[in-house]
Amino acid sequence: LEKYNLAGFEEIVRASDINNCNEEGECFVHIASGMGQLDVLRFLHFKGADLFRIDANGENGVLWAARQGHKDVIVFLQQHGLSLNSPNKYGDTPLHLASKHGHSLIVEMLIKHSDDINQLNEEGDTSLHLAAFRGNLDTARCLINAGAKTDMQNKKGCTALHLTLHK
Repeated sequence: LEKYNLAGFEEIVRASDINNCNEEGECFVHIASGMGQLDVLRFLHFKGADLFRIDANGENGVLWAARQGHKDVIVFLQQHGLSLNSPNKYGDTPLHLASKHGHSLIVEMLIKHSDDINQLNEEGDTSLHLAAFRGNLDTARCLINAGAKTDMQNKKGCTALHLTLHK
């Protein structure tokens, strides 16, 4: 939503169920989080939207924002009680998603709040595996400097180095 559409959005929300979701379980909070629309998210929260709602993939707004690199949204959601470590149904945490998409500033922030920088998703990948596979070298460097293990193998027997070479 562009800023000039906020008034129109407010009008529609007044006539709608603020927690209404589509068939994928995506609601206004998810979309605003993924688009980095902090003003919209604040408005939704003020109107009573459920910030803890998860979609069909088991993702909350923090995961949506981490994937797209929206630090201010992540901070807002954390301030309102959402965990920065909750995984989706595939075992990907916000750190996994931010690493996969090369959002180094988000990765630096999430590392400080990480329960386990080497946490595995369902494929046995760590955040470092995902950063390496995508060629996100700055992100990989952040993870390594923070203590990510470079010798861990995923379910296919690949280390981060293997995945870097496949790129």
